Amino acid sequence: MPVILTLLGFLVLLWFFVAAFLAVKKQWIVLGLLVAGTLVGLVFMFRPICRPIENGEQEAAQYHYSERQDKDFYVKVFQQQDGQWHHCKTWISRQFFF
Repeated sequence: MPVILTLLGFLVLLWFFVAAFLAVKKQWIVLGLLVAGTLVGLVFMFRPICRPIENGEQEAAQYHYSERQDKDFYVKVFQQQDGQWHHCKTWISRQFFF
């Protein structure tokens, strides 16, 4: 999923640069760059970041992670990747809410 979001952000940014060079008025170029920068920033802020959950934390958990359905925006918080459980949040959530 992060690769798709990064690729999407790059394509949007490329599209705005092409549109900016084809535009005649300077104000449209500035507007296009502002919108492209905003979109790239949003893609960066909402990318998922996962950290592995230690075995001690897994044993101390009140509920098994497979039973939990918590979501952070669009990301399922508890994910099993390669046989190990991970705690996943968006980048912006990690910055403000650990």
